[in-house]
Amino acid sequence: MRPETEGAIRAALISQGIADSRRGAGEITSKGGIDLVTATDVACEDAIRVELTRSFPEYPIIGEERGGARVDGKPVAQEAGALVTDLDNGKPWNLESRSFLLAATPSLHQDLQLLANLQQ
Repeated sequence: MRPETEGAIRAALISQGIADSRRGAGEITSKGGIDLVTATDVACEDAIRVELTRSFPEYPIIGEERGGARVDGKPVAQEAGALVTDLDNGKPWNLESRSFLLAATPSLHQDLQLLANLQQ
């Protein structure tokens, strides 16, 4: 297994312990619209950052809660060629969306959209 994969697994397990404890789950703030964040969310991201920075100090880390002049994963995914749409109406995802569909390719996006429609 690659060192990056091993580091990601370690970080995820640490974060899972924090998430499972639900410490801070009642401390909720809004980042705008329906984009909410709990103290637990922030603590999980902080723990992931610490572990990944310890393991790979040369790698930049971008996160949802503290990712700098705070980073929206949508442009990152889109830059990589992924499609991000509102699952309910098929329009481009935005902070008003209540659900999303993110897919790596247009054909995968179409297949997932069909599957989601069948399940509704």
